[in-house]
Amino acid sequence: TCRPQPYAPAGFIFSLGRMLREVPFDPHLPYIFDGEEIMYAVRMWTHGWDIFSPSENLLYHYYYREGAKRVWTILPKGWDQKRDAAIRRIQWMLGTLRQNTTTRHVPVDTTEEAVLIEADRYGPGKNRTVDQWWDYAGLNRQYYTTHKDFCKEYS
Repeated sequence: TCRPQPYAPAGFIFSLGRMLREVPFDPHLPYIFDGEEIMYAVRMWTHGWDIFSPSENLLYHYYYREGAKRVWTILPKGWDQKRDAAIRRIQWMLGTLRQNTTTRHVPVDTTEEAVLIEADRYGPGKNRTVDQWWDYAGLNRQYYTTHKDFCKEYS
């Protein structure tokens, strides 16, 4: 059986091809290893797509192949500035806050090009709001707490 959830793992997405046309991957997130999946899940959900996961583990990613090159071991000079700009893009789109405050990591009125580039195309949808996603996910972005357990709720 499948259960609803607010997250989508990048290596385990199955959908109609229409979803990728409506919610294409954001090409402006270079060197992001943590954060692109949440951003993509929020974008899918705010575009009106519901997300489900199997009720048991079917697949996992094995990171421990000896001798295998990993992206973080072959990075070019200056990669971290590009990654940091991509992180700010995600923070801006998600409206993340500094812990225990109402201060955004990236102001709503930012003019930073790397944050704003093609935001209409690769930003959240219009069917649901990002604030609604935070509530649906059971996450408090101000205090960094959770108030929902999808596993228990949908077991």
